[in-house]
Amino acid sequence: MTIKLIAVYDQPEDAEAFFKHYKEVHTPLVKQTPGLQRLVLNRIVGDAFGGPAPYAAIAEMDYPDRETFDIAMKSSENQAVAKDLMSFAKGKVKVLVAESGEVWGLPAYGIKRNPEVQSQLTEAQPQLTKRDAL
Repeated sequence: MTIKLIAVYDQPEDAEAFFKHYKEVHTPLVKQTPGLQRLVLNRIVGDAFGGPAPYAAIAEMDYPDRETFDIAMKSSENQAVAKDLMSFAKGKVKVLVAESGEVWGLPAYGIKRNPEVQSQLTEAQPQLTKRDAL
């Protein structure tokens, strides 16, 4: 079962400085954490009902199992991540641990789409050029 470390970031006072620090300083530190399989930063652009974004971002860090996660959390690399986190997000971040698994027999990371809807989505997507793929 995948173990996920989830960081929920409140709106910062200076969003541009926040995301610049996240990209240039924090992300390289997080990527050094032993056992990390995946890092995703979800920038929140609004709520589902058209209201303003209640959070700036939600980060997800995946580890293959609890043992790997526990080792990673005790590592010197993760201590550097925590120190940096407190330097730019102290009081503005909630850090959670989740176990990701199947929901009602569906894959943990998505639901199979109706083939007809999937073909419509595929047709509607613009074709990537070689330049876009880089």
